[in-house]
Amino acid sequence: MLNMKVADLIDSSRNWRESLIEVLFPNQIAHKILTIYIPQPGGEDHMIWEFEKSGAHSVRLSFGPYYSSKPECVIILII
Repeated sequence: MLNMKVADLIDSSRNWRESLIEVLFPNQIAHKILTIYIPQPGGEDHMIWEFEKSGAHSVRLSFGPYYSSKPECVIILII
């Protein structure tokens, strides 16, 4: 297992290091990684909680998905 971070797969121009990704991952996974958009620096992060229309989150709301029939929370990594 390699000790790498996602940042190791991105070059200084903020593009995927395609040749490295193609060596490290099977073809299907490499293709999926290379289709992920890399945002330019300077944008703001946004916290979004899918179980509330407002997108706001609280500790009380965190337990809602465990006691309902809604799907599990999905975590999205934003670089």
